[in-house]
Amino acid sequence: MKHVSLVAMAGGLALSAVAQDAASDETANESELRATTITVTATRRAESVQDVPLNIAAVGASQIEEQGFDELADVIAYVPGINVVDRGGRQGNPIIVRGLNADGLGSGDGNNNGGGTVATYVGEIPLYVDLKLNDLERVEVLLGPQGTLYGAGTLGGAIRYIPKKPDFDGDTLDVRAEGYRYSEADDFSYKGGLTVNKAILPNFAVRASLDYDDDSGFIDYPYVVRDIGVSEPDPDFYDANDVRKNTYRLSDANSEETTSGRVAARWEPTSWLDGTMTYYFQKA
Repeated sequence: MKHVSLVAMAGGLALSAVAQDAASDETANESELRATTITVTATRRAESVQDVPLNIAAVGASQIEEQGFDELADVIAYVPGINVVDRGGRQGNPIIVRGLNADGLGSGDGNNNGGGTVATYVGEIPLYVDLKLNDLERVEVLLGPQGTLYGAGTLGGAIRYIPKKPDFDGDTLDVRAEGYRYSEADDFSYKGGLTVNKAILPNFAVRASLDYDDDSGFIDYPYVVRDIGVSEPDPDFYDANDVRKNTYRLSDANSEETTSGRVAARWEPTSWLDGTMTYYFQKA
């Protein structure tokens, strides 16, 4: 009986310790959640994402970095009610919001979605381009009609890239690099970039970022026509010489190289005037 009592006492102590650990973990998680509350400006006012009376999802800079998000499709994969059909780097990737099929998500001509159902904004500027997620404060995804605040082209919703502003508090330099390889790829893939912030005056600062992404791809095209209009597009596949004469093999056909950057200057002469001028570029 004494042995049983000791075992029961030990079990009770163990359960108590586990309960205390669980309570401590829960408290720590709650504190972490409170500390990582994201402030959004979807309604033109700064509010907590939990208090905005809209169907909105926001992904902050820390989550973008921790999860390794590289493009908008990565963010959308974590937002319910919206998805992107990935057709590859050279094709438009349609955005589907609650069953509404929007126009392709591609580099395009800079127009704001070409009459689709989802408008894309960079800060407050309407611009339809699949920007790389570099040096961003957050990405806001608003689901449902947003015509009151964002005008035409937002029947399905609106997506806002919010870049980091130049900081008056000091000078910073951020360098990033990453390398990886697909199992079916011939070459190594890598990406890298840097961001510089320079506080020139107490109320004037500049910020610049530059990134390069070399994705080697992994899809091979075994029969690509050598000379369009000259070579036979349908050679005799039983004749190896005829196949070699008219076609060739293209390895890693879905490879993609992207160079992107941003330069921003911020000036705050008074408490009621805070202006930022920004230049973006992206070449793929």
